[in-house]
Formats: sequence, structure tokens, C-alpha cells
Amino acid sequence: MRAAGGGSTFRWLDAARYAVAAVLTVLIVAVIVNAIKVVLRPDSLRLWVVEGAVSSTPLPPEEAVTLGLNLRAENPSGRVRMYLLNITAYLFNNKTVESTTEPADDCIIFFRPGDVAVAQQVAVDTITQVNGTNDDAVMDPFYFDILYAERSVIRDAAMRVEGTLVTEVRSGINRTRPGTTYYCWPLVVGGKASGTEDDNNGYTLVAISSLKAKAVCSGHRVPVPPNRTWVPLSHLHGSCSPSSSARGKPPPLAELLRQDQLRVDDIQTRLSGVADEKKKKKHAAKCTSTQMNTGPVLDVNMGTSSTVRRKPPSYLDRYAVPTRFSICSSITHKTDDKEVTKGKISQSQQTIRPAATGGGGSSSIQQPGGVSQTVMVDTASDVPWVRCLPCPNPPCPSYDPARSSTYAAFPCNSTDCARLGSHANGCVSNQCQYRASSPDGLTSSGTYGSDVLTIGAGATNTIRRFKFGCSHAEQGSIGSSQQNAAGIMALGGGRESLVSQTAATYGNAFSYCIPPTTNYPGFFSLGSPIAESSRFVLTPMLRDGASPATFHRVLLRDITVAGKNLGVPTEVFAAGAVLDSRTAITRLPLTAYDALRAEFRSRMAAYRAAPPKGNLDTCFDFTGVPVVTLPRVELVFDQDAVVELDASGVLFNDCLAFAANADDVAAGVLGNVQQQTIEVLYDVGGGAVGFRRIAC
Repeated sequence: MRAAGGGSTFRWLDAARYAVAAVLTVLIVAVIVNAIKVVLRPDSLRLWVVEGAVSSTPLPPEEAVTLGLNLRAENPSGRVRMYLLNITAYLFNNKTVESTTEPADDCIIFFRPGDVAVAQQVAVDTITQVNGTNDDAVMDPFYFDILYAERSVIRDAAMRVEGTLVTEVRSGINRTRPGTTYYCWPLVVGGKASGTEDDNNGYTLVAISSLKAKAVCSGHRVPVPPNRTWVPLSHLHGSCSPSSSARGKPPPLAELLRQDQLRVDDIQTRLSGVADEKKKKKHAAKCTSTQMNTGPVLDVNMGTSSTVRRKPPSYLDRYAVPTRFSICSSITHKTDDKEVTKGKISQSQQTIRPAATGGGGSSSIQQPGGVSQTVMVDTASDVPWVRCLPCPNPPCPSYDPARSSTYAAFPCNSTDCARLGSHANGCVSNQCQYRASSPDGLTSSGTYGSDVLTIGAGATNTIRRFKFGCSHAEQGSIGSSQQNAAGIMALGGGRESLVSQTAATYGNAFSYCIPPTTNYPGFFSLGSPIAESSRFVLTPMLRDGASPATFHRVLLRDITVAGKNLGVPTEVFAAGAVLDSRTAITRLPLTAYDALRAEFRSRMAAYRAAPPKGNLDTCFDFTGVPVVTLPRVELVFDQDAVVELDASGVLFNDCLAFAANADDVAAGVLGNVQQQTIEVLYDVGGGAVGFRRIAC
């Protein structure tokens, strides 16, 4: 993605074995391609520099360079635990890495990763970040100028890691080796920003292991943005998921792809305005076995606690015989690495800490005076709703409106009830009833009311009188012992959605960043990110009276592969593309997909082809291939907004992460796999969509 007006740029910190560096010199500035290790003994602790990034950012009142890297520690022993404590890391040019006696004075930059504890035959990642300015003692001024001004690269760098190595021989008895030193080389630091004209001839080097999810939540890859309404966002089935029942339990790939296609069919049917009841019923029949159990989720806090339960509402009688329904939903990544187990890591000040609440590990946000709810983030839905007590079939949800002193159902003659429009569903005991349904027959029904909603931490992120549906009528996985999510956080363009309700406070805008794999959290934020505004590329949001206001649409103009424009005729993209947080695989018009597939296959001809996986028809067998030379893929939107996809948005389960529509007439759908690591800004009030790369 190119930043307009000379905005901030990012460069990769790379590591390669000497052999790789010699052969692929034109590709060396890319994602870290291999682990560099020096082993003290075959059974001793091993260290790698797995991946990293260098960014230069104007940071008033001074300019700064930020260096982040992932240091991986592996314990090959099957008998003992190992610890590396009191770690200090120094980045040198290779000439002084071993000879210096004053490493803090002679290095380019130094930092202190957190302590590492590694169980038998597992690996633990520590993500570390350090900031340097041109007038502090952390970074050498000469190298600061090189990295900040992007004038050159540090091609022959090395890292020296010092610490105390402790081996737990048996419980309570340790062997300690102070002054243990590791050297990691060669490292290439810096380079031109991704997306520039001469950047690596259009390719990037990708370690296949970096695309595989781990079983332990690794914490945020980037710092938490300051001064923003911010809450962690996670893959529902990932190791950072706030849902303990969903964590680590994704459906099989075939089922995920089937659900994904049903979701796309639903969006395209609604967008086309098809009113054929037979077609709707036929599609609904296909959907009855799907489950609302995949996609990005976040934790919110509902209500104000009360020790006294108020008189229960009378609506339960209406749902004595509940209606079975389903939600067509998106897909998530499988956890491919089941052997990585959690080690105890004491974080230093410069280490990015694993999220402990609201999408990080096993905890959830528990604000005083409310109930934590895990909800699906849905940009193609208008009515927010959560499962409520009382419920017909246990196990029941934790949110009980009768115990919240701030909950109120809307009377049937209220303005808010009248504004439901097509979502209104009658009246029970003078309480407004809602029905949130799609043309395919998927339905959530219950009482329409309001309560206090808290997003993230702090009273400043509290939304008073938040309007939502209190659902009682659903079953399936969301209402069974396999409960995964408590409801939907609707972010569509309709007036009932969260973004519309909070328009006066947050400017009718929101953004999110979906992480690259399930063992990292991303984030969700209300309002426009003013501090980072110069780093977004913007494209107009399509609006017309003929299409539902629910959908956020943009106009795709072209696609590039390895710097080559596919040259797809403009009229092929005329129907626009829907941005959707819960569709996974991007759908392209048939002509555009055929062109992308042909060019991508040509660029990947060196790798063995593999059989298709569902509608993913361009797959590869990477067995024995640790590093892939991957062509860069860019989406070109209206007004020349160029967005380079992360590697995790190009390959999914070792396949090209795109699929084709049946023709060139239906609208495209931009799925969440392609959105990974990109902060997507929905500036509904300003009529624009923004994209900021490498945001999570």
C-alpha cells in the first residue's frame, strides 16, 4: 500500500542463511525468511530471529525509528525445562559484534526482551519492540539517519544476545550458566518501503511457518494505539479468543468453505433485491445446518448489575416453542501447530504484552456493574442483538436484563420501536418486538430495548441507552452447550447499527484490524484514528438509492501481481465490492478471477501443484519448502488507492485465497482473509474507506 503525500513507510527486518542471501540478493529485503541460530550444545536452548519490522514515524516533538522483532527460543530436550533470564540484545554491524568490550556504546541499538521459560521440546516466541530517536542513547545517530531517511540498508548486521541460561535438572534443582551469549547473523535491516516501484521485483520471501497458527496467544504484534476507543479483536476459534468454548475448535475446512459460500450467496441475494420466495426458501434450506461459530469477535460489557432481580418480563410465554434458525457465517484458520505450549514469560517494558482481557488468552473483560459478552463483528448487519435470559432451552446466556438496573424495553408506541421499520415484529405486553432476518430466512427474534454498553476499559467508552435486540428465539450452536458467541455487533449502514447510534460521539466512523493468524489479537475502534490519518489510503464509499444502506461498498479498478497490472476491463468491476468482516475468502467477478489465477499460477510455477480444496482451486504442496518466494498482490481501488495484501491475505491453507463469482454481474465481496493486518477504516460520515497496512 502506498501512503499518499509521503507518509510513514515500513521496511522489513530480514534474516537469511548465507546460502539464501547469496542466491536471492534481489529479494533479501522482505519478510524474514529463515531462522538464524547458534547452538551451544545440541541439547541446549536455541534462539532464532523469526521476523521483524522497522518503521520510521514522525513522533512529535521528535522523530523516531521503531524496531520490532520476534525472538524465538526452542528447547530441543525431552527431559528438562530451560530458562533464559536477564536478557540484553545488541544489534551490531558484523565487524564489531564479537570484539567489543563495551557493547552498549558500540552497538547500533540495544534492548531488553523479557525472560523466557521453555518447556520440553517446544518453542516460545517473544515479540519485542524498542523506539529510538536521533538524540537519545538507545540508537546510534548515524544508523538512525540511515533507517529513518531510508537512504540505505544495514546489510551485514548481527545480533548478540546475552543472558543467564538456567536448566531445571529436576524439581527445585537448577543448573545455572551466567554470561551465556548467542550470535545471530546475517541480518539485513532497512530498505525501501513496500509497494515502491523497484521493491524486490514484486516478490516477497515468506516463511511458511509464519502463516500457521500457534496454540498459544502471542499477544499484540504492535503497540496499542493511544487515545482511542479501542478493544481487542480476535478470531473466534483462535488461541486469543475470549470464548473458552470456541478456542482451538474450528470446524473442518470443507465446512468452513461451505458456510462462507452461503454467506456470500446471502449478501449477493440481498444486494440484488431478489424477491423470489422460492429462491429464498431454497437457500434457507441449505443454511439450516450452519452455525454462527466463526469470524472475528470482541468482548463488550452489557448492563449495570443489580443484586435484586426485577419482575421478569412476560415475553417468555411467546417463545415456549422456540423457532430453530441459523446464521450463515465466515471461516477462520485452523490451528496447525498443536505442539506449541505456553511458557511463562516475564515481559520487560519494551515487550509487547500478551492481551490478558477481551481477546487475549483465557480472560474476558469484566467491568464492574455489567456482564461480559462475546459478540461477532458483522459489517453486513444492522440490528445488534445478544442472547438474553430467560431462555427456553438451557444452557442459558449470562446476560439477564431483569438484573440490570439500566435496562428498559421500548414501549410499542415509542419512536424507537417505530424506527425499526422492516425489523419490527409486533408487540407483547406493550414491549416492542424485533425480528432481524435476511432474505434467506435466517432470523433472530425477541424484545427491542436499551441498556448501557461498555467497549474496552474505562467509563469514557460507555454508550448510554444502547439499542439492541434481546434475543430469545434462536437455537443451534449459539444456543447449545457448544455456545461460542453471545450475539451480533451490527456495524452496517442502517440506523439501528452501533456506528449509526454513536455517530454524534464518534463521527459515524469505526475501524478494525484482523490479525494474520489466530494466535494474535487485532483491535476494534470507534471513531477516526486521527493520529495515523496520513498513513491511510482512501477510496470513496459507494452509495446509491437502489442498494440497501446496510452494505459498505467500494469500487475495485484493477489488481496487480508482482507489479504487473492484470488489465481487467473496467466494466467487469462495475457492480462494486462489499466489504464484509465475516466473509473469509474474497469473491471476484469471473473475468477478474480468471486473470488473477492465470498470472498467479505463472508466477508460482516453481512449486508443486496440489488438488483443489473446495472452491479454492489454486493450491500448492509446500512439503519440505520452508520459504516461499511469493508474488506481491495489490488491490487497486477507485482514486488510485493501492493496497498491498499481507502474505496471510494471499495464501490460505496453502491455496490462493480468492474465489470466483459465477459471472461478472454480481458484486464482489472483500473478505476478512484479505483484510488481515490492515486497519480498515469505515468513514461512513465522510463517505470513504481507508486502508492502513501492517496495523496489527
